[in-house]
Amino acid sequence: MLLQELGELRLNMPVYRRRLEKAKSIVGQAFSQCERPYVAVSGGKDSIAMLGIVDDVVKELGRDFEIWAHLSDASFPGTEETIREACRIIGREPIIDWSPVSAFDVIDQGSKQQFGKKGYFFDAIKNYVETNNRDLVFIGVRAQESARRRRAVRIHGQIFQTSVPSPITACYPIAWFEVEDVAAAIIEYGLPFHPIYYKKDLDGNALNIRLGYVTAKDLLHRGTAVFLKLNYPEIYNKLAQKWPEVRNYT
Repeated sequence: MLLQELGELRLNMPVYRRRLEKAKSIVGQAFSQCERPYVAVSGGKDSIAMLGIVDDVVKELGRDFEIWAHLSDASFPGTEETIREACRIIGREPIIDWSPVSAFDVIDQGSKQQFGKKGYFFDAIKNYVETNNRDLVFIGVRAQESARRRRAVRIHGQIFQTSVPSPITACYPIAWFEVEDVAAAIIEYGLPFHPIYYKKDLDGNALNIRLGYVTAKDLLHRGTAVFLKLNYPEIYNKLAQKWPEVRNYT
């Protein structure tokens, strides 16, 4: 079943309405603690749903926020377009931070160097937060996706202080959403679904595909390599030329 179909079925269920109101309450609490917030948007289903929720609360509170996205040449096709369309719908202009480094050129440098606490992606976050004096970030993370995330949310809550990659208050408003709730929120706010969610993996849908960079090795064992080979063969072949080991996952 497509993500959109799941959302349409979930939209009027009480469980979704309860979770949506809880998420809005969490967003309101975070705003009460901070002055210069931003929403981190990847273009994936979770961040797009969260963007709609934050924007809804902001309109009620009369507050403001920025939208920031980091993209590279390894972003999935349609990512920038999805982000810009979502922002157009809510009437806001996103800050698109394009990586000056090709993700394909650094694929052999290890995941920590590429994406970790000292990597290119985290350096971009650190630079944006510190340059613009941001004190709150909304992040579209669901605890359902891993045991580690569930433990972290139970320990720290949905609003907590972090120093990675720079000191800031982090808010995870949709931590306890399920994928059906995410889809329902996207429909609720009339926002777009990324094109990957209309494609298929070996199970017949792309619900489990995470919208990371296509060069992210930590996603390959979760079916991303097969998904790329099926739906984006040109990208898969480019990745295989740079890192032949990717064939071990297909």
